[in-house]
Amino acid sequence: MTRNNQLWVGTYLNGLYCYFPSTGTNKHYTKGAGTADLNSNDIFCLKEDQHGNVWVGTNGGGINLIKPATNQIEKYISNPLRMNDPSRPASNYIRSLEEDRSGNIWIGTFGSGISVFDPLSQKFTFYTKQKSGLPSDYVISIKEDSHGNIWIGTSGNGIGLLKKGRERFESITEKDGLANGTIHKIIEDAFGKLWISTNSGLSCYDPATGKIKNYTNHNGLQAGAFTTGAGLKLSDGALFFGGHHGFNYFNPSQLKANKNIPEIVFTEFKIDNQLVSPSESGPIHQSILMAEEIHLKHKQWFSIAFEALDFTVPEANQYEYKLEGFDKDWLPGFTTA
Repeated sequence: MTRNNQLWVGTYLNGLYCYFPSTGTNKHYTKGAGTADLNSNDIFCLKEDQHGNVWVGTNGGGINLIKPATNQIEKYISNPLRMNDPSRPASNYIRSLEEDRSGNIWIGTFGSGISVFDPLSQKFTFYTKQKSGLPSDYVISIKEDSHGNIWIGTSGNGIGLLKKGRERFESITEKDGLANGTIHKIIEDAFGKLWISTNSGLSCYDPATGKIKNYTNHNGLQAGAFTTGAGLKLSDGALFFGGHHGFNYFNPSQLKANKNIPEIVFTEFKIDNQLVSPSESGPIHQSILMAEEIHLKHKQWFSIAFEALDFTVPEANQYEYKLEGFDKDWLPGFTTA
């Protein structure tokens, strides 16, 4: 929805619609040779700039810039024979559009990194994996945060962060805690945290601490992947994310964290992969749940299963274990150790 209360709807194979709610009518833009026609009917992203112009990213046709005041469409098309041409974007396969606070248009391409268009100079500059440290040249989401930093979501390689004033990207990946490496949408909430939709749920990243909290269908989200570009923030702070099974919405201010640290209990004891029951002459004299001692021979292999007594979202419980006198540090664990 634009500032003039016009709803723009991009389609795959059927061009672009502009709907006027006040009259119930619409205007249909399709591929054609005229100055008011598109150069592709496959629309992948839309962005209204600060001047009321609508930028249209297509799948193979480059960029169409619609100026409603004149009803003219400017076209920016890449030429494969003239790579890094500052008068053209790096690719015609456009997946994301974002305007920064200076009015520059950031263009995410599928395979050729990022092209940034400066409306004043009418020139493009380019960021790529090789030149600028992007995690990947397959860019499917872009977000400028409230501090002027640029966040880039890639198709499979996580997030690239370009801090304000820098020329090279930092990477945030699954190794850092992201739920998944395919980043469909990035939204900043009212508290400065970034909500990131992926193929495996949502990640909430706190730039102040570097910590990531993940949410899945166990927290009430839909199962499966979210959809590229499907996300928005309402004026009241509520966030919406669209996926293959509908959409999820919530207000981060109303989410309550479970800070209770539950009690841990032992539930199973094995020696050489054989379950051990309590006996007078055995390694344990009472249930492992209550036992205070275990008697073992020095060559015996053993395992202990444990569980947290918190069943709100048990899949989200995280464990660490340490065998004193053997392990130097705490080790990550699952349901057994």
